Amino acid sequence: MLKVHEPGALLSQVLVGPMSEHTVLTALLLLQTGTAFVVQLLDIGSAAIFFLSALPIFVAVVANPLFSGSTSEIALSTYALGQAFPLFGGVLLLVPVVEVFVPLTGRIGADAPADNLIATIVSSIGALSLPLVIPFAHRFGARTLRRGVAMLGFTTAVLVAVFAMKVPFDAMHQKQQSLHIATADGAPGFELLANQIVDEFVLSRGGDASAALTSMVMDDYNSEWDSLYPFSAFLKPYKVSLAVDPAYVSPWTVPGKGFSISAVNDVKDVASGTRSLTLQISHPELIWTVVAFDAHVLKWNLDDSPPNEHARHRVKEASFYGKDTWTIDLVLKLEAGNPDGTLIVNFVGMQEKGMWPGKQSVKNEGGFTMQLFEELDSWIEKTSSGTIDTLLLGCVAGVVSV
Repeated sequence: MLKVHEPGALLSQVLVGPMSEHTVLTALLLLQTGTAFVVQLLDIGSAAIFFLSALPIFVAVVANPLFSGSTSEIALSTYALGQAFPLFGGVLLLVPVVEVFVPLTGRIGADAPADNLIATIVSSIGALSLPLVIPFAHRFGARTLRRGVAMLGFTTAVLVAVFAMKVPFDAMHQKQQSLHIATADGAPGFELLANQIVDEFVLSRGGDASAALTSMVMDDYNSEWDSLYPFSAFLKPYKVSLAVDPAYVSPWTVPGKGFSISAVNDVKDVASGTRSLTLQISHPELIWTVVAFDAHVLKWNLDDSPPNEHARHRVKEASFYGKDTWTIDLVLKLEAGNPDGTLIVNFVGMQEKGMWPGKQSVKNEGGFTMQLFEELDSWIEKTSSGTIDTLLLGCVAGVVSV
C-alpha cells in the first residue's frame, strides 16, 4: 500500500532535476522542523509527529561525517539511523488509523469515496513513515530516478487492475449478527426485559462491553421486519449486535447456494427513458422472502398495476419450501436523480429451520440460531414464570444494488 505515494513523490524529483543528495536531505530536515514549528505556533494540534520525524533525521545529519568521513557524501548508515524511528512510528500510527477507517468507510454508503479516503490516509502516513526515500532516490542519478518512477508507476497500475477485478464481498467479509426484540402492545416492563436479555445473552458471552439496546424507528425503511409487513407497523422494535466468532463464515454468501438478488434480461432504453429487467431472487433454505425498493415502476407482472409515481414497493413471496428461486419483471422509469435506473434492493427471508418453537423437533439442523433460541426461550420462561409466550424467528437480511 505504501507504493500509492512513492511514484508521485519521486515524479516531483524528476521534474525538479538532478540535485545533491546532501542538499535534499538537509531540505527535508528543514521541512520537517518548519512544519512542526508552524503547526505548534498556529495551535491547530500537536506537532509531535513532525518533531519525532525530524529528530532522528537531525541526529543522522549531525552523525553523518563520522560514518562517511565527508560533509558532502551521505553514508548508508546515515539512512539507517535516520529512517528507523520514522518507519517504526509510522507503522504504529498507521495500524490503529486503518483499523478504524477501513471498516468505517465500508459503512458510510456507496456514494462515499471510500477508496480515495483510504488511499489518502495510507499515502499521507506513508510519506511520514519513509521520509528519506526522496534524498535516497538522488543517490543514483537522474536516469535511475526516471526508471524508478516508471517501474513504480507500472507496479501501481498493475495493483490497481488486480484489486479492481476482485469481488469485495466474499465468504470472509464481515457479517453482522443481531438480536431484534419487539412487542406489538404496551407491554409494561418490556424494555427492562429486553435489557436483561442483552445482559444475559450479549454482555455475559463476550459481546462488546459498549453494546447497548437500541430503540429502532419502525418506518417504511426498517426492512429487517419486512417478513411481518404490514403487521410490522404495529411493533416497537429494539436491536443489539451479537458477538461474532472471527472464524464464522456465513452460509448465506456461498456462491450458488446463498441468498442473492440479481438482474437478468436487463435492457436500458435511453430513448424511451426506461429500464426493463427481471429481478431474480435466489433463497435456498429460506421462506417468506421479501424485497423492498424505491422506484417509479411503469409495469410489472403482478396482479395489480403499480402506482403511477415514485414509491416504496414491497414484494412478498410465499411458496412451498424447496422452491428456491422466484422472479419479478419490472419496467422502471429513468428519473433525473437516477439516470442509470440503479435499484437499491433491501431483502429479508426467514430460515425455514430457524423458527422456535415451530421447528423445535429439528433444532439440530438450525445451527447457532436454534441453539440461541432454545436458551433464550428457556431463560424467558424461567424469568417470567411462564407469563410470556415468545415467537422466535431466524432471519437473513441485506441490501444490494442492481
